[in-house]
Amino acid sequence: MLRLRVVLPYSAALLLVGSRSSLPPHAPDQELESAAIHEIKVRARVAYGRGEFRRAAEGYRKGYELAMSTGARGVGLVCLNNAAGSELAAFDYTGALDSFLNARQLAQELGNRPVEAVVWLNLSSLYLTLWNYGAAEQAAWRASEIAAKISKFPYRAEVLAQTGSFQIRRGEYAAGLRSFREAINRASDFGNESLRATLNDRAGWIFMERGAYSEAEPYVTEAFRLRELMRDRDLRSSYIAASRLKLGQGDVALASSLIDRAAELPAYDAGPALWLAYYQRGLVRMAQDRLPEALAALAQALKAADAWHEGAAFSDQARMASDVGTHELAQAFVDASVRSGKTNQAFLAAEQDRAAGLRRVTQNLRRSPGLSGELANALGRLREAQTTLLANPNEERRRNEERRRNVDRMRDEVSELEAGRYLRTATLHANITERTSSANTLRSIQGRIRPEEALLSFYPGAKETYLWALTSDRLEFYRLASEGVLADLAARTASSLEQNSADRERLSEDLYRNLFGKLSPGIEKQKRWIITADDALFRVPYPALIAGRPEEHPVYLAQVHSIERIPSAWMLTQAGSKMPRGMFLGVGDGIYNAADPRWKGEPNRAGWLQLARLAASAREVEACARQWAFRSPVTVLTGARASREKVQAAVQQRPAVIHFAAHFLFPGDRRDETVIDLGLSPRGQAELLTREDVANLDTPDTVVVMSGCSSAAGGAAAGAGILGLSRAWLMAGASTIVGSLWPTPDDSGELFRHFYSHLIPDLSASDNGGPVERMTADALQSAQIEMIRSATWRSEPRYWSAFYVMGKD
Repeated sequence: MLRLRVVLPYSAALLLVGSRSSLPPHAPDQELESAAIHEIKVRARVAYGRGEFRRAAEGYRKGYELAMSTGARGVGLVCLNNAAGSELAAFDYTGALDSFLNARQLAQELGNRPVEAVVWLNLSSLYLTLWNYGAAEQAAWRASEIAAKISKFPYRAEVLAQTGSFQIRRGEYAAGLRSFREAINRASDFGNESLRATLNDRAGWIFMERGAYSEAEPYVTEAFRLRELMRDRDLRSSYIAASRLKLGQGDVALASSLIDRAAELPAYDAGPALWLAYYQRGLVRMAQDRLPEALAALAQALKAADAWHEGAAFSDQARMASDVGTHELAQAFVDASVRSGKTNQAFLAAEQDRAAGLRRVTQNLRRSPGLSGELANALGRLREAQTTLLANPNEERRRNEERRRNVDRMRDEVSELEAGRYLRTATLHANITERTSSANTLRSIQGRIRPEEALLSFYPGAKETYLWALTSDRLEFYRLASEGVLADLAARTASSLEQNSADRERLSEDLYRNLFGKLSPGIEKQKRWIITADDALFRVPYPALIAGRPEEHPVYLAQVHSIERIPSAWMLTQAGSKMPRGMFLGVGDGIYNAADPRWKGEPNRAGWLQLARLAASAREVEACARQWAFRSPVTVLTGARASREKVQAAVQQRPAVIHFAAHFLFPGDRRDETVIDLGLSPRGQAELLTREDVANLDTPDTVVVMSGCSSAAGGAAAGAGILGLSRAWLMAGASTIVGSLWPTPDDSGELFRHFYSHLIPDLSASDNGGPVERMTADALQSAQIEMIRSATWRSEPRYWSAFYVMGKD
């Protein structure tokens, strides 16, 4: 049974100031609002009560502008918060975020702590609606901290419910339930039955996400009862929740009846409630084996969700969260399409699901020149917080949890400031049928596949993994083992290769058979393989898989095919990148500790994050630079020159290649938060490049090589696509990233010296030819083959197979 992710109704924590008599609708200085503003607010409140949210937002914004023009800033603050709340209710996420942030700043300027707490709570609701749980939790705790210092805060029930939901999500079930029950009791004491219903509904969804249907039932039932009595406008949401509950309990007939009843009720919005209703209907129809109806409902859900995604376009963090949130909807559509025999349609939907948000960013991003002072300062604070976390990995748990929360707070601040750097476009507003079944779209993807290439697309269904294999003129479809089976085998294979275990060849052969054993000769003969995959299959060291054993000698995949990974097949519909004419920028052999004789920093300022010197990395970048010097100028930054300031200055010169031979660090198991450590500054501070620093660079069509330990280990998540530094470089504009999946020996750069020796002739011969991503993959394959033939320790797969190529197109 597919699990429906928690979707908390907008009203769960959406507060319009002045809607309760216990909180005055004006500032503490008792500003008087004019009769005109009062009348505007009354009309807006009535519109909101009718579900006319956009009209309410227009009214409240008019009241805000009138109040601010007359100097009544406290009244304007109330109107601005309410305008933002109405925009959120209408699912205008970008407008709501902008209004909430302005309202928060105004509340802080006025010292209006009650309204500031309300704004933080509303921000939490906004982030939660977009599945951005980290930002939502941080905002909820800020609201809770402020509310705790206000003796008569009328919205304490909402604060309790919001914090309780995060307690449950962290596994603190007893504490979370206590918070929810207290919140429900407070709502009852206020006589607010609508709030009681909403809080019960929230609790029910949270338990259903965990599959705890018996625990969810009393909450879902009570919410349904209250809304039925009140004929509440959210009754439709209760029918959806009740249908989900009964489907989870195996009562398909009742689940069907309930979702059909939901469709008969009026919809007050065109946001999540709409696509949730279609999604639930699709799940019910699949359970009934009514596949044509299931496909129709799921297609409608995807269309509604697509419009919803566009409203969440204000930052990459929001895009990722919303993409992950609707992944299971896309997965259901793919499964239903496969069951219906529509495998071409399933392929397009699977690839549409994969990295949709990243594709929007990389294809539609328009950058304003430079960083604002505010954003630069926020990035600096984030670096400091991350350094503190990285430098103290073994401190007691509570201390490091606080440091983790501090990093999250800084990251959310950066995300808010980055929001203004993205321009919304209509490039991908295609109709869902065009996006999942158009023969023209499939032809456009195949038209970008060259005669010697094959695209291999892996996608995990609910019960089995699907593989599509495409060439320029054919499409093949295969069913493979379940995601769990393949994930286990892939993890064991990668571990055995990294550790050079005795069973590495057996596991490599086994994984090859499970992934590629069904391919036709027409696919197998293609020289270049382009792979799209997520999660466990993203981390597979494909070059080291054993494709055969002629004369008892293993033949590695790298000896037969060059291998490039791409975030999504849909990126093939864009024109490929060409290598820019520019310099080689090499960065390595930084000063990582005060014992290094090159350290000339201030006495007693050695800093806390000290690491071993990468002694051979200078030889690596210099050897690679010599290969490039025949083509164009080179810049090598080593020692004290390997600093963030100098790297950022060099990047502004638009290098063709950036090569890092540095330490790559991440806290705990958070590989998606990997940073590049360049060394120590003269003041003893770690010179970090975080993923946020990288994403805010401008590196159009650059090839980025990260030869350090686990430099590209962030992986890829279903729905969100590629994560970590690789994602950040793609956002910065890079065409190609070369990174490693696990630590490799501190080497003199033999593999990369060969890599550049093969890349440069290809570039010279093909400046007007193929995409640089393909040439980069070919060059890495050639270098890996030379390592295999070297008859040295470098011939072991644990060395050369850790590296892979990720291309944008």
